[in-house]
Amino acid sequence: MKTIAQLITLLLLSQFIFSQEVTFFSDGQYTVPDGITSIWIEVVGAGGNGRSNGLSGGGGGGYALGKYTVIPGQTLTVTVANAGSSEITSVADLISASSGTNASYSRDDDGYGIVGTGGTGSNGNIANYTGGDGGKGYWTYYGGGGGGAAGPDGNGKNGGDTHPYDPDGCSHEGGAAGESGGFPGGNGGKGAGYYNCLHGYANSNPSTDPINYGGGGSGGNGSGYASTTGANGYVRISTASLINGLTPIGLTLHANDAESSYQWVDEDNNPIAGETNRSFMVTQPGNYAVELTHNGITRTSAFYTYTFEDIANNSESIGAAVYETSGNYEHLNTITNNAYIEVVGGGGNGRSNGLSGGGGGGYASGIYTLTLNQSLSIEVAEAGQNEITQVLGLLSASSGTNSSYSRDDDGYGLVGVGGTGSNGNIANFAGGDGGKGYWTYYGGGGGGAAGRFGNGNNGGDTHPYDPDGCSHEGGSAGESGGFPGGSGGKGAGYYNCLHGYANSNPSIAPSNYGGGGSGGNGSGYVSTNGADGMVRISYCDFVLNISQEGNTLSLNNSGDFSYMWVKFTNDNNIEYLSTETSTIFEMPQTNNTYALYAYNDICSFISEQYTPLISTALKSPEKENNEIVVYPNPANDVVRIDCTKEILGMQLISQTGQVIKELKNKPVIDVQDINGGFYFLKIITSSGEYVKKIIIR
Repeated sequence: MKTIAQLITLLLLSQFIFSQEVTFFSDGQYTVPDGITSIWIEVVGAGGNGRSNGLSGGGGGGYALGKYTVIPGQTLTVTVANAGSSEITSVADLISASSGTNASYSRDDDGYGIVGTGGTGSNGNIANYTGGDGGKGYWTYYGGGGGGAAGPDGNGKNGGDTHPYDPDGCSHEGGAAGESGGFPGGNGGKGAGYYNCLHGYANSNPSTDPINYGGGGSGGNGSGYASTTGANGYVRISTASLINGLTPIGLTLHANDAESSYQWVDEDNNPIAGETNRSFMVTQPGNYAVELTHNGITRTSAFYTYTFEDIANNSESIGAAVYETSGNYEHLNTITNNAYIEVVGGGGNGRSNGLSGGGGGGYASGIYTLTLNQSLSIEVAEAGQNEITQVLGLLSASSGTNSSYSRDDDGYGLVGVGGTGSNGNIANFAGGDGGKGYWTYYGGGGGGAAGRFGNGNNGGDTHPYDPDGCSHEGGSAGESGGFPGGSGGKGAGYYNCLHGYANSNPSIAPSNYGGGGSGGNGSGYVSTNGADGMVRISYCDFVLNISQEGNTLSLNNSGDFSYMWVKFTNDNNIEYLSTETSTIFEMPQTNNTYALYAYNDICSFISEQYTPLISTALKSPEKENNEIVVYPNPANDVVRIDCTKEILGMQLISQTGQVIKELKNKPVIDVQDINGGFYFLKIITSSGEYVKKIIIR
């Protein structure tokens, strides 16, 4: 019979057998423990060396990660590359990562040193990433930064380039350190520069060493500070999963690892009671991480920060990958089902001199299944180029065309035509056509881009010239078909019959994305270009369409979500009203604001905020008689007010009732210095007070 001591010893030995993690900083061998048939391996290539005398940084090492089937007792040869050696870090013939190359002693025709290039990962069946290139140094003055090593979160970043020598301002830092793709990959070293123009050691802005593993070495300056070498490679072999990291989707954090048990923790590493699922719904600002435990080994992810602004403003966009220019999307998490992809084509340009508006971009959307580390090539159309926005092989949206310089027999310019969406498995909508401009007087409005709720609307047509009543606005902006499509631009017209810049009713640029550009008038105001297209990849495929009638808020659409109303207090506290779960909510008459919290198993987010109407706060008029037009809305630069009555004053007011700006006797308010969000514009006229809700982007 075994003694208690023997049983304890066996228990400890069995824990060691089934829970083992070994790191290698130099060459060696790994023997698979008894009872183990699969292991996780990650490898980091070494960093290349930087060069002195104002030359460049070395490249960062590559990274690979994989899970492999093995046999107990099997011996695997481990090779770890040394910095600057151009060796390969590998484990047997299973997985490898090449090293970044050294910077060259040569330089190009512009005086910059030739940089070291990043290494690459190979044969990782989970991830293979590339290290960053070194940054350019300027001979013989400033050193370039070292490239960051690749890591589990992606490719390493390039080291920073330096400035050419400037005798009147030679005080420059060296090139910045390239950031890594995550631990265990390391950042590159920062290149050497100068604090001032006295070139000596005491006046040097020093070079730094790379950190952790695989970071590229930095370039030195012309005197005082030498270059640094790269960091050595690294190998980690574990019987527990090495997949780490978090993916934010709306206000929900997901652990990327699917094989561990989970415990979410706060910024002090205190466990959050009851939060032991793979997903964690955030309700308050703070820093959050997850402890992952697998086969007896525990590791903690990096922390992810949510601010009050993240929760209060546009929280749906958190975790969404938004592309405003062409690029590649790398799917870096193991949440693969129900990726929601949207594309918007670019807007067509309007034409000047009383011509027409451009067409709005098309829209397509769909839900797709992605795989871990899948790469999607993304092309985003620029305004006025008649290009196609597309995620190659999945879905696309054509751009609106530009309006023509030609005109028809009645004197109207030929309009731009809206683009169309294609191959979306949820929706394919068309952008609106531009509105007609009347040559050479009034510009047509731009067509609205298509969006989630349907086709974009056509831009407004203008009036023919009337010598007895030539004071006409340009064509109205075509409304979009909903988020993320943008409205078109408003065409230019005249406030009165004196055709000049001072008397112009101005053209307005379209809002992002895909809105058609507006037509200009015959003098004073030119046309505007369309808005570029975009691609958006997320898991939150739902927009909260809420209306306010008095103090009653109503959700007008529904989805596979649960709902709860939320109160935001004036001191930036968030209170979740757990008993208010209906889609209709009566706001108390307080100075607080209210929003709707929506959540399901994948994502959670909060709507825009709404302010109750109370006697001591803002009042909406019962009837405005169409006396006031506020445009553009949403606004980027300025908000203009057309009013049939004299404007005595205006106040721009936040949702918490704070007066942000106050003006007298002006029909325009500059909002370029205002943070994006929802505001109220209180307009005081000779016939009364009016309130308009506006959006500032």
